Amino acid sequence: MGYIKSLLTLLLITVAVLSCNNSSATIEICDYTLTVSKTDSAIPPEFDICKEIEVNQYYRQVTDLRNPDINLVRVTDISENRDYEYEIYNLLTTKNANWYFHTQDVSTQQISDTANIFENEIYPSLLKRFGSPWISKVNSEDKLQIIHVPLGKGIGGYFKNTDMYPKAVYPTSNEITAIYLHSNLQMGSNQYLSILAHELQHAIHWNSDRTEETWFNEGMSEYSVNALGYNPFEITSFNPEVSLVNWTYNNHSPHYLSARLFFTFLSEQYLTDDSLFIGLVNNTQDGISSLNQYLDQIGTNKSFKEIFTDWSIYNLLNGSAENYSYNHLKGDTFDYAKQNSIGFNDIIERTIEQYSTQYVDIAIPKEEGNISIQFNGDSEISSWFSPIQTSTNSCYWSNRGDSIKSTLTSELNLSKSEAPYLAFKTAFNIEEGWDYLHILVSEDDGGTWKALNTSGMKPAPHSMAHLNHGYTGSQNWTSKTINLNEYKSKNIIIQLSYITDASTTGPGVCISDAVLRDVNQEKQIKWDNDGFLLLNDSVKQDFIVNVILMGNNHKVIALDLDQNNSGALTLPIPEYGSWYVVTVSAMNNKSSQAAHYSVTAERSQHR
Repeated sequence: MGYIKSLLTLLLITVAVLSCNNSSATIEICDYTLTVSKTDSAIPPEFDICKEIEVNQYYRQVTDLRNPDINLVRVTDISENRDYEYEIYNLLTTKNANWYFHTQDVSTQQISDTANIFENEIYPSLLKRFGSPWISKVNSEDKLQIIHVPLGKGIGGYFKNTDMYPKAVYPTSNEITAIYLHSNLQMGSNQYLSILAHELQHAIHWNSDRTEETWFNEGMSEYSVNALGYNPFEITSFNPEVSLVNWTYNNHSPHYLSARLFFTFLSEQYLTDDSLFIGLVNNTQDGISSLNQYLDQIGTNKSFKEIFTDWSIYNLLNGSAENYSYNHLKGDTFDYAKQNSIGFNDIIERTIEQYSTQYVDIAIPKEEGNISIQFNGDSEISSWFSPIQTSTNSCYWSNRGDSIKSTLTSELNLSKSEAPYLAFKTAFNIEEGWDYLHILVSEDDGGTWKALNTSGMKPAPHSMAHLNHGYTGSQNWTSKTINLNEYKSKNIIIQLSYITDASTTGPGVCISDAVLRDVNQEKQIKWDNDGFLLLNDSVKQDFIVNVILMGNNHKVIALDLDQNNSGALTLPIPEYGSWYVVTVSAMNNKSSQAAHYSVTAERSQHR
C-alpha cells in the first residue's frame, strides 16, 4: 500500500502466499489449516499458493531458508514499476520488531521514541482488534522487520506478502515478514504513524485471511488508523459517488476515504466490540460474502446490501439526531444533494457507479398539495466486454477478485498431430504487470506446469517462478493462436489460468470459440471450468432508492421498484423547515459499468 504524499493515498502491494509440505521439504508458512467453504458458485476460486507448491513438481526441491541476518533487500518502486536493492542496517531491536534503515545517519532518540509508540500503542491495539502477524515459530529470533528505504514517488509504505516465501517460489522475495516505510517520512509524525498502523493491519490480516478483497482489507487498515486517532478526517472530504467496492487502477485516495468511513460506520453500529472484528478478519470468505456470512453468524439480521443502504442514509443525516451521528466525525453529504437539485416538472438524468450513492434534492415551493416523485433506472446494463464479438455473442468470463485463480482446462491428444495450435477469441482488462492470464501446459498429467511465452505476452516478474509470462493489460476482442508444435505426438493438458494478486483488480478476461486446429482439421475444445462464468452482452441491474424527509422530523421512506427498475411515491408537500432528498444506490456484482437513471418531481392532486 502506499500513501501518495500530499493526498495520503495508500497502495497495497500483495500477491499470494505459499508454503506447504512436499516430498523434499517443509515450508513453514504453509503449515496451517484453512477451511474455505464457498457457498456461492459465482464466487471465484481463491489463489492458494501453498496448494500451488504442493501439487506442482516444479517446486519439489524448494527449502525453507529464512535468514534473520538481513543486510540487503529488494524493494519495489510502484510509481516506476521497478525493483531496487538497498543495503540496510539494524539500528534498534524491540520486543516485536527489528528497525532497519538504509542509512545509519538517523537520530537514535527519534527511533527509540517512535518504537515506544509502536510497542505500547499501535501493536497492542491492533493485536487486540485483529490478531497478530505471521512470525516463524521455528526460528526463535524471527520478528517483524520494519524497514526504512526510498520507495519512489508518492509511496509512503507497503506490506508485501510474497516476501514470506522462498526465492525459489517468488524470485523477488526477501524471505522475511516486513513492513516497508519511505525513508523520507519523519519518524514519529502523524503521517508516519498512520502508515505504520495501516500496513501493520495488512500484515495481521494476511495471517488470518490470505485472499481478502482490496476494498475490505484497505477499509480495515483505514479503520485501524481511525481507531488510533491518527490522520483525522471529516465526512465533507468523503465522496459518496465513488465506488466503495470497485477501485480504479489509479487515484485511490477517494476509495480509501470511502472504505474508512464505511468501516467506521460498521464499528459504531454493528461491530461495537473488538472481539467482533477479530471474528470478521478470521472469516475465510472475502469482501461482501465475508460480511454477509459473518453478520449472520453474530445474529445481525441485516445483509451487506441493507447495511450499505443504512450507511448512505446515515451519511446524509449525520448530526441531525442522536441515532444518526458518528461519534467523532462532523459533516454530512448534503452538499452532493444540493448540486443535483430539481423542482416541479424537472427531470434529472445521471449515471452512477456501482456500490456508490447519489443524492437528489427536491427543491419545491411550500404550498398545499402532494408531490409525485418518480424514478426510472436501467433494468440491464452492458457487461464488461460488450459487445461480445464471438460466434454465440457470449463468452466465459474469468470473474473478478483479488487473489483469485479461475481456470479453463482441457486434455488434448496430439499423438497424431502434424502442426497443432490452439485458437480462441478473447478480450481482457487486466491490471498490467500484476495480474495475468497464463497459458499453461502439463506433459505429466498435471504434475508439472509450464507457462508458455508467445506473441502478445509479457514477463511476470512479481509472479510465482513458474508463472513467468502471460497476457496482461487491456485488449479489445481479438483472435489468439498458441503454437503447440513442441507437443505434437504427445498427450498434454492445457490450462488457461487467470491469476490476480492481492491488490487492485480489473474486470478480468473473457474467452470464447476455442478450437484445436491442425492440418485440414479443427476440433472444438471442451473445457473443465473452475471459476469462469458464462457472460452475455447485458446483465441485470439493481438499485436501492429511498426518499428522506429532511428537517427536524426526519423520516426514511422506501421507494419500491418494479422489475423494470421503475417506481413512484406520492407524498405530501413538506412544511417549512422540511424537504425531501432522494438517495440512489447502484449494486451489480457482474459489471462495474455505470448505470443510468432519472428522477422527476411533479405536482399531484391536492389534499
